[in-house]
Amino acid sequence: MLDKWQQAFSGKDHDLMVVEGRWCVEALLTSRRIRPVVVVRAEDSHTDLDPVDCELQVVPKAVLAEMTGYAFHRGVLALAERPAPLSAAAERPAGLLVACPELADAANLGTIARSAAALGASGMLVDSSGAEIFSRKAIRASSGAVFRLPIYHSPTSAMDEVVALQAHGYQVLGAALGADSVPLEQVEADVQRGVVVYGPEQGGLSEGWKSRCDRLFQIEMQAGMDSLNVSASAAISLYRLLQCR
Repeated sequence: MLDKWQQAFSGKDHDLMVVEGRWCVEALLTSRRIRPVVVVRAEDSHTDLDPVDCELQVVPKAVLAEMTGYAFHRGVLALAERPAPLSAAAERPAGLLVACPELADAANLGTIARSAAALGASGMLVDSSGAEIFSRKAIRASSGAVFRLPIYHSPTSAMDEVVALQAHGYQVLGAALGADSVPLEQVEADVQRGVVVYGPEQGGLSEGWKSRCDRLFQIEMQAGMDSLNVSASAAISLYRLLQCR
């Protein structure tokens, strides 16, 4: 089992993911889409954690430290199977989807997932062009939201999925700075059949993505500031689009 953990930690085992910390492990155990394989907790930590659908191992803290490679392990870990890709174009879910093509920072991706789940988005759409949504860093940053929110992973590209959704009547909004963007306050989102797209940290949405969007918006800022971190932009705009209707 230690070999399996080491392979999962190193990223060599592409069928498994590592889940760290009480909140994330609890979210995993309540997920209906993702199967946990084993939960490991320290002998004197999380003694009330008793999963029913997978193996539970209780080990000394020193063993957890050996498994992770460092002492900071929060007392509980889990291994889970990576889910099969879901196609948003095939499922056509109701609600407002959040698309994040080409984001490089897994922490940003996870933080956006956390905001999307908290504010009422219907799912996230990602592809292989950016950070891995089920990486350790993204899972931690999401505080387990990646297990509570439907994650749609395009087998080709997020653009292909969005084009297909648009053909079925979905409205596509894009967050982008520029003369073609209107203030966020002027945007009315179709929260039943919509997609909002956030571009990568470096450069934002490409011209190809901008041309695909039905409308572009930006968050008005004070003089001297020209941009926000993409996860901050997503939190602000999703609150406005989903909660302030």
